[in-house]
Amino acid sequence: MNFSAAQFQIGKQGLTENTILSLNNAFKHHSQIRVSVLKSATRDKEEIIKIAQSISEKTDFKCAYKILGFTIILIRLGRRAKLEKTNTKGKMTKTEKEAEEKRIALQKKTKFKYALKDEKRSKF
Repeated sequence: MNFSAAQFQIGKQGLTENTILSLNNAFKHHSQIRVSVLKSATRDKEEIIKIAQSISEKTDFKCAYKILGFTIILIRLGRRAKLEKTNTKGKMTKTEKEAEEKRIALQKKTKFKYALKDEKRSKF
């Protein structure tokens, strides 16, 4: 499998709106993004952690981050955007609503199934 991650750099202007837009576009096609923090931005580890936290909060996709040296590795956690997960059922088409209801029903069913297994284990 040939795996490639999208690569970005943060320079002296820091984290801008255009950077966030570019990251959102990259998350549409990549599940992993590498962001290099250049010397002109900062060399303070605490600042890099703050940048990583603000990126994960501001992007439309739910993501986790990992910091290696002066590189932030962003990993997309889910396929759906944070905005889609909020209450947007009024904006969905009929087929999307049905698919969402089936997905929720399946989640409830599996949670109930695992709850029963845990209950059986606790009796012994």
